[in-house]
Amino acid sequence: VQTQLGNATQEITTDGGGEYNSNSFNNFLKSKGIIHRTTPPYTPQRNGKSERKNRILFDTIRTVLSARNLPRKLWPEAALYAATVYNRLCPPGLNQSRFELYWGHPSSYKHAHEFGSPVFHHDNNPTAKLDPRGLEGIFLSYDDATSTYRIYDFSTNRVIRSRDVTFHDEISYVFDQPNSNLEDEFDFPLIDVQS
Repeated sequence: VQTQLGNATQEITTDGGGEYNSNSFNNFLKSKGIIHRTTPPYTPQRNGKSERKNRILFDTIRTVLSARNLPRKLWPEAALYAATVYNRLCPPGLNQSRFELYWGHPSSYKHAHEFGSPVFHHDNNPTAKLDPRGLEGIFLSYDDATSTYRIYDFSTNRVIRSRDVTFHDEISYVFDQPNSNLEDEFDFPLIDVQS
């Protein structure tokens, strides 16, 4: 935050979980002058804002997965999508999105698509001259760091990043059942392949 916006983090509050209690983490916070507060065990109400945001994100994850009957193993991609959408919505009482409040300019919606939308992405490495150049997949989320789309490619059973994508939002693509062959074909962790 300090590097990007010039605002130093002054304090963080955590639930006291083990991932926040390591000596290296606490030494890092001390070296930066950041106060570390913890909530008592088993009291999520003391960390209400974070708990509410987690609930909103997990409700969205469940919704986008069930809307297309997609397997649960896609939850990390659904979480990325949910966070992207959440940060581009205006909170109650404000006329700016979280994205705009953070970056100082409004987000573009020209690339907005529904999670699980059918897509064709360009195959940059066909094995033969007459092989199709468009491979079928589904849209998962955005990769802001590389300005690409994250696509589940059916031909390789991998998540790839591509900027050469044709969307077919008009087609409703729903899997027969969440525990279909797609569930068994996933080889986690998902591997990013730049195309």
